[in-house]
Amino acid sequence: MEDLWVEPNPDALLCCCCRSPFGSAAPIRTFRLHHANPDNNHLAHTKIIKTPSDESIIIHDRHLQCLLQAGVKYSAISHVWDPEVSCMQCLGKDASQPLSVRRKVFQSAQFIYHSLLKSGAITELDEIWYDYVSVPQWTDDIKGRILLAIPEIYGCANMTIIHVKDLRPGIVQLLYHGQTTDERVNAVTGICNLDWFTRVWTATEYVRSSRVMSMDGEGNVCPEGNDPVFLNKVHEVWSEEARKHRSIHHLDARAGIGQNLVPWNLGPLLDMGKAKSSNFGQAFALLSKRRCRSNYDFLHALLGLVEPTSDRPLGHDFQQDYIRIARLCLAIGDYSPLLMTPRIEEHHAARQWDIKQGLNDLGIWPLGAQRQLPDFHQDFLFENGDVEAGDPILKFHRIGEVLQVQERLEEDPMFDFACDAAFVLKATGPDLHSFIDTLGWRLYDETFEFVKQQLDAANQSDQLTAVLRERCNKQLGNGWKMEGSGGARWVAEAMTLSLTKPGKERKEPMSRIAYLAAHGGTIHAGYASRNYLVSILCTACHRLFVFRAGVFGPPSDIVGSVAYRIPGLEYQFSHYDGMGILMKGGGVVGRLAWATPACGCSQVEMVKVRMPEVPDPSPRPYNCDFNQQDLKVDVSSIPKFQVS
Repeated sequence: MEDLWVEPNPDALLCCCCRSPFGSAAPIRTFRLHHANPDNNHLAHTKIIKTPSDESIIIHDRHLQCLLQAGVKYSAISHVWDPEVSCMQCLGKDASQPLSVRRKVFQSAQFIYHSLLKSGAITELDEIWYDYVSVPQWTDDIKGRILLAIPEIYGCANMTIIHVKDLRPGIVQLLYHGQTTDERVNAVTGICNLDWFTRVWTATEYVRSSRVMSMDGEGNVCPEGNDPVFLNKVHEVWSEEARKHRSIHHLDARAGIGQNLVPWNLGPLLDMGKAKSSNFGQAFALLSKRRCRSNYDFLHALLGLVEPTSDRPLGHDFQQDYIRIARLCLAIGDYSPLLMTPRIEEHHAARQWDIKQGLNDLGIWPLGAQRQLPDFHQDFLFENGDVEAGDPILKFHRIGEVLQVQERLEEDPMFDFACDAAFVLKATGPDLHSFIDTLGWRLYDETFEFVKQQLDAANQSDQLTAVLRERCNKQLGNGWKMEGSGGARWVAEAMTLSLTKPGKERKEPMSRIAYLAAHGGTIHAGYASRNYLVSILCTACHRLFVFRAGVFGPPSDIVGSVAYRIPGLEYQFSHYDGMGILMKGGGVVGRLAWATPACGCSQVEMVKVRMPEVPDPSPRPYNCDFNQQDLKVDVSSIPKFQVS
């Protein structure tokens, strides 16, 4: 393997185009195959390696810019390493190199090349970038430079070929042509369970790729237009089936979540693939539960997804390099490292929920993609200008001090709604506008305008106002009766919060109360019973307002904390101008996502925030594979990959 994986004199390596040394740049090593000995004078190459089958691997090293300027078309291969090849690579060049394993490397490269050639996906003039051949695995300096260049290698490739070796016959056909719910759900989980989805590198390669095609284990290539890796179709089928079930939880259970992967378990691969990059929190959530051979594979894959690039190679201290990536993200306006949920695994419910996340660390980062930069980011700085160790200093709006918290039981959604409504009423009084704005918008993610419109259309605004006045006058306390006129169930229905008819576009019809028992709760750490209501006293006008918060500690840590809003910052699942943090003792103790301004007060402060400990990745163990059920279906009459 030394011929492929060891570069004896890295400094002497020259670009095949400009004949200059690479210096600190990464050599982009591509190859072609040739049956006979090529004419050395005709082909500019780095070296030629004979395979056991007497084919020649012609290897070219070029600067990426030189390669592109020369018009060289190359395809990059995204695949899962063979376990034996991976083991041989990890043991190093001084360990034994079994002949059968060495042959796997060469045979794999030949199989891919000839399959692509036969399918017409490439021509004999095209080249391949394939990490078995293109990365000198046992030459650390060159390997490190290549790993930092992975996003560009895949982004600039003419095509990324996803080699899905474990795609079983019948799965794709069932996905497109299945007649029953069980057939369609089995097809969805069959795709989601593919080993390709379980690796950090393949996720990064997919996100950074411009054009993608898939190839199965038999070398059959799926046309580009037929939805590579079938993610669009998987999500389409899953959404159709979700509409047939009482809730997404019932469909998850039917699919055997925990043993099988379902589409949301894969994380936001599709959306990130369209955006081509990510915020730190979303990138972490995508990669955290995926597998890799080393901590540094994780860091390189993470760097491949976030916006900033490292201005130096990664060192030998994982934690230091990891925090440094988070700091680089903060410096460009990605504040997600301050907003990520710390691991709360000591809670039994959190541990059980964690198992069902599959490959998506949703509990740590449930807010999705960043849509808007913070308004005051131009004032951001690190203490003493020290990127390596200084605490970040940011400009926030001060909301006020947390006076009281109310835990959400997360047992019966309607009971929790009744408790929420009673808690809100104590702060708003019978003022209908404030009550709707707080309970509907800031606590249940339904706009004031929509709720008020529905109340007026049903002539129920005056009735709800009367109910609020009666409760205030009688000082009925924390409880709110469930049934009857003016009961919690009536209030929820009148405000449309218990109805499945959405007030704005949503992927799946779900009531706002049901949403709080699903992703809306996850946004506020509800999976670990940390979804609290907090009453906050505005420092300026001294009025009391209620917000929903995901808190990172017990109530004693939250009472007395100070709430700050991060003006302008918006994520996919937050409200515009609704992101904020709870701070105590200089550290972050909670997160606000729907905390839009409740008054006109605006107190601007420069706040020093102690850099939090970002969560460590939590990869799924190698001995914990997902089900691969045998499908009994006759697909002999359906041509492979003819799925339209």
